[in-house]
Amino acid sequence: EHLPKARGRKATRSRRLPDPGDQRDGGQRKAPAQNVIVGRADARDLADYHAEHNLWESVPDEVPAALQRLRAGGRRLAVLSNANGTVSRLFTRLGLAGHFDHILDSWVEKIEKPDPRFFARALERAAADPATTLHVGDLYHVDVRGARAAGIEGWLFDVAGLYPEADCPRVHRLEALVDFVAAKNAGA
Repeated sequence: EHLPKARGRKATRSRRLPDPGDQRDGGQRKAPAQNVIVGRADARDLADYHAEHNLWESVPDEVPAALQRLRAGGRRLAVLSNANGTVSRLFTRLGLAGHFDHILDSWVEKIEKPDPRFFARALERAAADPATTLHVGDLYHVDVRGARAAGIEGWLFDVAGLYPEADCPRVHRLEALVDFVAAKNAGA
C-alpha cells in the first residue's frame, strides 16, 4: 500500500492508504501495521487524509454484539460526540449507525459536551427521561460532569484505568456495561 506522494519531496518509504469506500474488509480500518518514516509533505498529506477519513478507525469484535444486546433489552441508544461533522458518516461506514436511534455530532449541533444543553437535546430527540437515562463516556470532565449537569447518571468507560479516583461508576469492558444494564432491567 502507498501513502499519498509527497509534494516536492522524496518520501523515505511509501505505502498506499486504504480507500475508505472499499468494503472488502467490511469497511473497517485499522492503523498500518508497520512503522513508516515520512517527510513533512507526507505528514501534511497524511493529516489531510486523516481529517477526512480517520486512519485509526476500527470496531472491536465485541461492539456489535454488545449493541445488539442493549437493543434487545429495549434500550434506546444515542451517540453524543464532540466531533467534526463526520460521526454519522463514520458510523454508517463502519456498520454501526443502525444500532443507534440518534447520532448527535457537536459540529452539526453547534454545541458540545459538557454543555448540558447537548445532553438535553439528545434526551428530547429520544423522548427520554433523564432519571432513567445512563450516559457512558470516556472523559470525566466532558462526559460525567456534562451528564450530571443535565440530570443524567454518568459513568466512565475507563478501559485503561485512567480515573481510579473518579466519583462515579467505572467500567473497563463493554460487556460489563451490558451486564449491568441487563441486571438493572431484570430488577426493574
